Amino acid sequence: MYQYILCAVLSVSAMSIGAQQLISPVLATPVPTKQAVSTQQQMATSHQMVKPETAMIQRNKPFPRPTPSHLLVGSSDLSLTRTVPLARVTSSIAEMAPYTTAGKTRMYQPIDVEVLDVMDRGEILVQTKEQVRIRGARVPSEKATRRVDVIYAREANDWLKKQLIGKKVILDFVDAPRDRYGALHGRFLLPDEKNADILQGLLTNGLARLNEEDLWESAPVKELKALEDKARREYKGVWSERE
Repeated sequence: MYQYILCAVLSVSAMSIGAQQLISPVLATPVPTKQAVSTQQQMATSHQMVKPETAMIQRNKPFPRPTPSHLLVGSSDLSLTRTVPLARVTSSIAEMAPYTTAGKTRMYQPIDVEVLDVMDRGEILVQTKEQVRIRGARVPSEKATRRVDVIYAREANDWLKKQLIGKKVILDFVDAPRDRYGALHGRFLLPDEKNADILQGLLTNGLARLNEEDLWESAPVKELKALEDKARREYKGVWSERE
């Protein structure tokens, strides 16, 4: 009898312990209050309204720029169609020299010119802002590879400035104002008793080499060669570098 009662008590206690183990996880979970529920709903709603990537795009979106009135369709603004007067174009120095025609050859008359500056390679800048080469002269350049040419390119530039700038100079195109490449070239003479030719002065001082292909038909070739040979023998200017 007592044995049956003991077994019943033990079975009831075992059932109660198992029920507590099943119920304890449920009781451990906190029950959200009404305030917590409303806060969570507001946060979820706000995340749905503005997503992070959407906010970034809106922040980086450029502001719309207003369209100028003269670009609008139907605009009456004609400011873009106004014409600006061009600067007065000065005629070429070659057009100022009178000439006579003998067969197919033109013979130009000397003209007075104003020398504004002397450029590299001895090119003369005249009042028309054109550069005219000294006919028959190979004036060294400051950009040359040989040191002697660089040195005497500066010497030639200084010498030409002293001879030409601020003085009345005569430009003689002789029979062609332009060479075969289209560049202006001519003789530059000083209006003294002998009408000294700048080419002869350059050759005498060794400040240029003779360019026979660029000489005019009636040029005194022998005399010019003699001047160059004399400067070479005396090691003047560009001929001062002894081999």
